[in-house]
Amino acid sequence: MVIFVSCLEEIDLETFAEENFVPSLVVESTLSDELKNQVVYLSRTDVRTDLETDTIYNPFVPLGIGPRDSVTVEGNAQVRVRVNGVNDINFLEAEPGTYISEVPFAVESNNSYELFIQTADGSSYRSDPVALTGKAELTNIYAERMTNEFGIEGVAIYIDGNELEGDAKNYRYTFDETYKIIAPVWDDEEFRLTNYDPCAL
Repeated sequence: MVIFVSCLEEIDLETFAEENFVPSLVVESTLSDELKNQVVYLSRTDVRTDLETDTIYNPFVPLGIGPRDSVTVEGNAQVRVRVNGVNDINFLEAEPGTYISEVPFAVESNNSYELFIQTADGSSYRSDPVALTGKAELTNIYAERMTNEFGIEGVAIYIDGNELEGDAKNYRYTFDETYKIIAPVWDDEEFRLTNYDPCAL
């Protein structure tokens, strides 16, 4: 999978403490060369302090739309990606702040892509044109037991790959992790309560 990003701008953290704070638009998206409906998340920066929200990352809940998230999502926007300055791919708002492309598409080499956003208040945003600089493939994934510089044992995961075309410089890896727990002292007998009185506790 090959990805690219644009529209990156640093924000001074002291900005959030100012009394005349103006919320900035936050755009989260990864357009890839995988043929699928691409997704764009829109939200706003905020100065509120939320000590009650569960901030533990859950990969099964998309960013900004969790029922307990304190993210200020940006709804009712018009979002589109322009390919080679000519063809537009429109995005529809599936959930508040979540925009999904009307048709599946994959980022291709030798094409340029621009993101256009018009918010409900009429403000317009446009990314710089970006292009896919190269493609690569994974040829091997393997793990080896290792000890880090602090003497802690663990597993190192290594990846081998080849460039297929162009100059692929940036890589992003995503993975699903599974593991098996084996009890050190295991017994196949079932546990059964007898003469159990829950009120006696």
